[in-house]
Amino acid sequence: MKEYFTIGMMSGTSLDGIDIVYGCFQFKEKWTAKIFLCDLYPYNSYWLDQLQVAATLSGYELMSLNNKYGEYLGKVANHFIEKHKINKKDISCLSSHG
Repeated sequence: MKEYFTIGMMSGTSLDGIDIVYGCFQFKEKWTAKIFLCDLYPYNSYWLDQLQVAATLSGYELMSLNNKYGEYLGKVANHFIEKHKINKKDISCLSSHG
């Protein structure tokens, strides 16, 4: 049996915040998935302002925003892990979409 404990994050076009989930994918004879925990981290006014204008930015500005946003996602993930006392050694992967 293969078992993967994962953290996934997603932010959609609604800009309400970052949805984050902790779950597990298992493979016995077929794949199954379980969700253990989930939270929503609403955007503050800074991130709402930044993300609402992202489509109008130059390539350089967009790459800069991408880097800052990646750092922010890391902070959100760490907060989620600490809040729920998840052992980092148990996490197989962390992913983000949106």
